[in-house]
Amino acid sequence: MLHPRTFVLALLAGTFGILAATMVINYALDPQYVFGTPLIRQDENANFRFHRVRQYQAQRDQIDGLLFASSRGPLLTPTWWHARSARTRSQSSM
Repeated sequence: MLHPRTFVLALLAGTFGILAATMVINYALDPQYVFGTPLIRQDENANFRFHRVRQYQAQRDQIDGLLFASSRGPLLTPTWWHARSARTRSQSSM
């Protein structure tokens, strides 16, 4: 018969083992392509907003305006922004 302390330690070790295995598998497979280590490449789940933020962080001194949007952000095209912009010359890319 197991002692309560042995049972609790075994339960905690199993729980943390499953958590660690889930973390290692998630990092290795990288389903949202955040870590840059995909063993299988599936772009349908890629988090491209994360990559755009990384691009901004690398070039933040060259960018004078920034718009973060949710999943509906690509619906706002650059021509739509140019038509409503007060600036006469503006460049944008989405």
